[in-house]
Amino acid sequence: MAKMEKTDSEQLEIVISGAEEENGGTEALLPKRGAVSVVWRYFGFKKSDKDQQTIFCKICLAKVSATGGNTSNLRHHLRRRHVPEYEESMKLKGASSFTSQILVEISEGENEETDELVPKRGAHSVVWRRPTIPARRFGQGGSLRQKKQTLDRHNQRDHSPPRERHDRAEYGGKRRLQADGQDAGSQTSYFPDDHTGELLAAGLQEVLDSWGLPENKLVAITTDDGEDVKKAVEINKWAGLQCFGHKLHLAIEKGLSDERIQEAIGMCKKIVSTFSSSSKKRKDLAIVQNYLGLPNHVLTVETPTRWGSRQVMIQRVLEQERAISHVLKEDKKSRHLLPSWQDLEVLEAVNKALCPLQDFTDALSGEQYVGVSYLKPVLKLFNASILAEDENDPQLTKDVKRNVLADLNGKYSHPVVDDLLDMASLLDPRFRTKYTDEEKVERVLSRAVEEIVSLTKPQQDPLPGAAASGAESEPDPPPKPKRRKTLASFFKSQGGAVTEEESVREELTVYLQAADVDSDVNPFDWWRCRQTSFPRVAKLARRYLCIPATSAPSERAFSADGNLVPCHRAALKPDAVDRLVFLAQNL
Repeated sequence: MAKMEKTDSEQLEIVISGAEEENGGTEALLPKRGAVSVVWRYFGFKKSDKDQQTIFCKICLAKVSATGGNTSNLRHHLRRRHVPEYEESMKLKGASSFTSQILVEISEGENEETDELVPKRGAHSVVWRRPTIPARRFGQGGSLRQKKQTLDRHNQRDHSPPRERHDRAEYGGKRRLQADGQDAGSQTSYFPDDHTGELLAAGLQEVLDSWGLPENKLVAITTDDGEDVKKAVEINKWAGLQCFGHKLHLAIEKGLSDERIQEAIGMCKKIVSTFSSSSKKRKDLAIVQNYLGLPNHVLTVETPTRWGSRQVMIQRVLEQERAISHVLKEDKKSRHLLPSWQDLEVLEAVNKALCPLQDFTDALSGEQYVGVSYLKPVLKLFNASILAEDENDPQLTKDVKRNVLADLNGKYSHPVVDDLLDMASLLDPRFRTKYTDEEKVERVLSRAVEEIVSLTKPQQDPLPGAAASGAESEPDPPPKPKRRKTLASFFKSQGGAVTEEESVREELTVYLQAADVDSDVNPFDWWRCRQTSFPRVAKLARRYLCIPATSAPSERAFSADGNLVPCHRAALKPDAVDRLVFLAQNL
């Protein structure tokens, strides 16, 4: 009798039936030892296969090839033949191992009648989500109620990404109240929505309402350069002052847009990265520094959000150039990183142009002293000397200075911002009208007089309804007795009545004629000692000099929030965060 050839389907049936007869079904397939990928949840090996060479699908018992532990064929098999299981594996790929393990313990522990298998203790791979190792009963490791309570507590936590949690606390702006140069408080608000300009505007209005502050008491709001925040300020029709540090950062970025500069800076980054990733090179650098008599400084890594770190990186590479070249020459693999004389020449030109700007950024970022009145003098100083072109400067240095200066002048040319800076400088006894254009001095003084008069006006009379209700509850005070006129009152009336506006202008004139003040004097201390001599002008100075010049104080508050509210404290309410931040900043 001729032997008939079997078809592929018949051969597959034989394999399946043989596997079922030998192992008793799909449960007999053992998992791969040391498996990490979740795809191994659907594949296994026969008990007789000690070396685990032949892989079978637990769903259809088909043999699948996976050379060297590669799981590509396994995923392809699921995607082609078992679509639901494939989609489930993709979801489980990013699942939390903690949640997966607890879920399995609960599902397996609910059936206490059967002797089910339990997950491996201490397993971190998601593959152990499906119980495959014989062990003790679930109830012996803790009650089912305790396991469910643990899972409930875990699910109630905020497992959103860290950046999202930070945004929720950030609110689009942490509100800071300042008076006499000191931080009076801060507020953190829950803000789960997108940071659009409209939502931020409404949120900032709610902050004012929560503190009981009318909008007419808001002089200006200091923000970063974010488009959404700037739009929120425009919607609320508030006077906005953008952070000087952000403005200077963007201006320098534009000033360094030259291709030669970018190549030289890229070379610096590669050098710093090479030494940062090699402990041997760092040790060799320290030895060569001592031999050459150079400062024992490490190379500084650039932080993209701060231009000052780039300047420090360039300056440090130029300082240690001889030691860096000596170390790189000794290694054949890193000789290509040796800086050329063209690169060094470009870095020298950039360093010469930007080095003086570092001190101004640090000085204006403080929060224990007045900074807003410095902006107008600093801009004048930049134009007059710091960023002014010098005959001895190389052409590249001149180009950098010109581009940075043009961008800065354009950013602070807005009429509202310019008037705000002129007013802040006027009320600083160190500057007054020294840095205000001559043609604008009279306009600034007139505006100051108008604002002071509006501040000294008595409060508006209450509404008639409110007055009537108040009259019913409280009786009218008794009339004051008439005082007899003195002889001095007749001479006083002959001189004519002096209006409030004239008194304010006279007080302002005396203030401008006062003795010069040293540049190291704190303006708030000066006004505290002389507020009896200039009571009206002192009120206006208190309003303007408390405005921060940069957003650095708010950034420090954000950093404090990040340290006080880490991931395991993500469930804290905003009120609790406010108290913790207040205590941390006022120790």
